[in-house]
Amino acid sequence: MKHLKLQTFLILLSILCLPLISFTTGESTPSQIRGTWSGQWKSPSGSIYTGIMTLVPTGDRTVEGRINWTMNRSPGAEEQSRLEMTGIEFVRGSYDPENRVLSLEGYARNDPKIILGLDKYRLILPENSAAIGGVTWNHGSWKGLFGLLRME
Repeated sequence: MKHLKLQTFLILLSILCLPLISFTTGESTPSQIRGTWSGQWKSPSGSIYTGIMTLVPTGDRTVEGRINWTMNRSPGAEEQSRLEMTGIEFVRGSYDPENRVLSLEGYARNDPKIILGLDKYRLILPENSAAIGGVTWNHGSWKGLFGLLRME
């Protein structure tokens, strides 16, 4: 099962490596990002979280949502006792339908075990609207990777 998740994540990354211009053709509306998405976040330090993200358009180009996170791996010895714990990050932002770019920012969290930080996200929606992925701020490095598949 873990191999399948990694394979799915790698497929999403390959989608994101296509030139951005391939994502700018066709029609896209904010309603195409509505729904529930499931995927994985990875940092260069070795942290891995799985996330279920729910998004709802709130205006012409605005969106709100939440990401239910589970900490799967952490390089920190002090965090080993918190593996498989969960927390919720609340996000809001904008969707640019011409370029198919979703920009989100975490603004609050329900995180009693303190496994999360608030992040910023720059994600791309391909033409088939079946996946979404891109980079995250990750404490200023913009090297966090987040890839998701549509669940519904």
